[in-house]
Amino acid sequence: MRARLIPLWRTYRVDVLLSALFFAVALLVRLPNLQSIPRFTDEAQEVLWGWDIALGRRLPLTAVDAYYGPLFAYSIAALFRIIGPNPFLPRLFIAVFGALTVVATYGLGRITWNRHAGIVAGILALTSPTLVAISSHYGWSNSLTPFFFTATLVALLAGIKNETGWLVALSGLLAALTLQTHPSTIAALVGIALAFVVLPELRGWLKRKPTYFAVALFLLGYAPMIIANVGVASPMLQDAERRSYAFGPTLMPMIYARRMGAQLQRLLLVIGGWLPHSPGIFWLGVALFGIATVAGLALMWRTRHRLLPVIVVTCILLFPTFLRNYTEGAHRYLAFLAPVACVALGALAVALARIFRAVYFARWRIWAAMLVLLALVSVYQLVAITRYYEGESARAETNDGMFRLVEVLRANGACQDGIYVQRLRQGLIIQTRYEAQFNLISIDYLLTLASCQHMTTAQSEIIRRLRGANENQWLVIPRQAAPTYATEFQLEPIESLDARSLESIAPFVLYRVVAGR
Repeated sequence: MRARLIPLWRTYRVDVLLSALFFAVALLVRLPNLQSIPRFTDEAQEVLWGWDIALGRRLPLTAVDAYYGPLFAYSIAALFRIIGPNPFLPRLFIAVFGALTVVATYGLGRITWNRHAGIVAGILALTSPTLVAISSHYGWSNSLTPFFFTATLVALLAGIKNETGWLVALSGLLAALTLQTHPSTIAALVGIALAFVVLPELRGWLKRKPTYFAVALFLLGYAPMIIANVGVASPMLQDAERRSYAFGPTLMPMIYARRMGAQLQRLLLVIGGWLPHSPGIFWLGVALFGIATVAGLALMWRTRHRLLPVIVVTCILLFPTFLRNYTEGAHRYLAFLAPVACVALGALAVALARIFRAVYFARWRIWAAMLVLLALVSVYQLVAITRYYEGESARAETNDGMFRLVEVLRANGACQDGIYVQRLRQGLIIQTRYEAQFNLISIDYLLTLASCQHMTTAQSEIIRRLRGANENQWLVIPRQAAPTYATEFQLEPIESLDARSLESIAPFVLYRVVAGR
């Protein structure tokens, strides 16, 4: 065994060391503001679905939204069973996979082009605003998409390049896990299948067994979703139809053209590192990144590295047929293409370095210039991330108030007392319905994972229970509902929540019921 490992170590030790370095630095970049920004939204529902699995309350074949596979939910459930309930765990889990995405991006560049291209691609992914602030900070299934999609490409290309059948077969399983993380990746998987049909260098693999093992492993990996959606009444399609803000099939030319324009603009922002609160000058960077990425993909096509260009073009052509949301939230739908863009940029950078060297530039000067340029790009990306964090903090769009709420309850021993959280009803909401609903779900999420006993119920039920209570009780209620409770109970606002914290959990406020009237 040792005799076999020593040659492998000698061959791949540089790659292993670089991968370890990339992982460590990438994780450090992703940890700041991990729990506070962005605010909790649907991720609370996805995590609580996993918590129910950990408790044995359900063993589902899908996620809480039936168009996702159960991969994320069972992964979180396994962590909860091993470590225990912890509200910080889901996002830390995602940050680790975000760091692994950087390693996979390095590997993809290394296999597709060479080690230098892999290093450039890894550095770009290391501080990519989309991959750091979006894909590595939301604790939900879609945040796993960039890693599993990039890992799929690494396994597939490594298997083809090295004539290693088991890696080609493994790519089928990874493709299934990719599709589990988000249904929009079906466009990329169609691109992979199309590449095997149209590219002569891949067509020969259609006659080889590993390709069919890959198909078999794909079906095995996606089996839970296939089983769950057998029949006419597919829960996946029903759930997708209810998300009409995001998904809407169309073949109408005008609608398709409008979506295509919006998609290309959003894709440029994903690749170019634009985030909310980015300075206006960043539009120049977005344009330069876009041009360079197109040039890199064109270079790969001309040099017969055609799989990645085929995938990107297929995604661009197919997305507008079913994806209708290209607003700010669409960053996450397209984020899995960011590592591919990093690899294209890495290939372009190495090709340009070779051109300059051919015209008698000293080699050390070329790589020194490359390092300076990469340093400037990293600073550009880190500025975008920093401005995003600062802007969200200034607007109190953080989870700090939520965490402060739990801290106050635990400090006062309320987690063992009665905590009542009021459900929303029409007329009690200042914010939009969805924002207030997310606040309510997030409060339930944090109290549950902090092991705080609580009940989320209607106002009338809370009042009925308070009438029979002999000890102090705690209320998390909409601010506008306080006068109704105050007519019958003495409410004590918790002053330890500062104004910003109150705003960040608005319209809910924490009260203690100290005595009946």
